[in-house]
Amino acid sequence: MKNSILYLLFLILLVLNPLQSIYGQQIDGPANCRDGINGEILYVLEDSTFIYAREPEDNWFKIRVDAHVDEKDYKNGHLVKGAKLYDINGKVIGVLQKDIETYLDKWYAGGKNYTAVHIESYTFKSNIRNSTILEREIERIVSIEDDYERNEELKELISLFGFQYHSVSDYSVFTYYEYDNQLTCDIRMFIYFDNHDLIGIAKGGRKLNIKSIDRGKIDYEFDIYYFFPLTENAKQQFVEKMDKYFLLRA
Repeated sequence: MKNSILYLLFLILLVLNPLQSIYGQQIDGPANCRDGINGEILYVLEDSTFIYAREPEDNWFKIRVDAHVDEKDYKNGHLVKGAKLYDINGKVIGVLQKDIETYLDKWYAGGKNYTAVHIESYTFKSNIRNSTILEREIERIVSIEDDYERNEELKELISLFGFQYHSVSDYSVFTYYEYDNQLTCDIRMFIYFDNHDLIGIAKGGRKLNIKSIDRGKIDYEFDIYYFFPLTENAKQQFVEKMDKYFLLRA
């Protein structure tokens, strides 16, 4: 029952933030988006555009933007220079600076034809709002001393970044996947709750700069930061359960 209540709150937040639940990061722009680190400019994105960003590499983020386009701007497998990128409401969110080879996604719904593209590029770290970078927001939120306020902000973050919910024994587990492209993905972060208590956050790759009661490992590549006092036996059982969960989700 307690897991169901938390999941219901999670679903409500998704309904209230349908666009933001797909991409948590936002452009602080206008921003140049390039074909590589310090590469040629592919397109320019407008301020506040929602994107998906992987973890930074040498102060650069690999990002993906999904946008609607005019089909007339798609020729011979390329979206042509000068083509405009639109959000779901028809607002211009970017303009191409050169031809880009990409796949055109087409579908029909609600009596209308839609065409969209999914374009990857690189942009410098200053082109993404700090408040929308996952790890920075996690570090800020867990520093909040009031448990209720902290957990409410975590729920909003879970919705904003599109974490996926699963129930593991008595725990509510929210998983954030890092997409390499539209077909493959890696797990980037877990957030664990027991009822309304934040048990821990597990993170692969770059370590988080946060204070926690204790730390450990889940699998061989994930650091776990504990925020709720557990006995050594309880930690061992928790890790065993989460290792099995990881093997199923990885």
